[in-house]
Amino acid sequence: MNEELNERSSNDDGQPEVKQKAKKQKKQTKAERVQEAAQRVLDAVETAQSNIERAYDVFVEEAQRHLAAVEGALEDLRNVREEEYQGWYDNLPESLQNSPVGEKLQVILDIDLDPLMPEVPEFEELDFSEIENAAQEILDTDYPQGFGRD
Repeated sequence: MNEELNERSSNDDGQPEVKQKAKKQKKQTKAERVQEAAQRVLDAVETAQSNIERAYDVFVEEAQRHLAAVEGALEDLRNVREEEYQGWYDNLPESLQNSPVGEKLQVILDIDLDPLMPEVPEFEELDFSEIENAAQEILDTDYPQGFGRD
């Protein structure tokens, strides 16, 4: 019978098993919970700032690529207009430049094809300072210990 007890209390290596007591987790105080929450806010702000900056860099690259495509298409339009319509208008006899055809050509030639191209806006860092200050203030606060303990 003693052998049965030994077998039951030993593991595969023949060593006696040691049962570990589950550690009782200490209940967090209100101050610890609010401090952890405030720290999570500060961590989230830091993560947001770096991710926003990275996203902005990607945005700038994409925006510049698209703006270059617009500029290229606009240049093609200028060239076609110059070659096709300016030449047509210039080769009209002076007496026909005030005719309906000449007026329509002039309307096309008067369209401003040199508009200001939009620019990629400068990165303006988001202002998280009020959020950071509030969270830091929570972390720096002297918390009450409870009735009669302060």
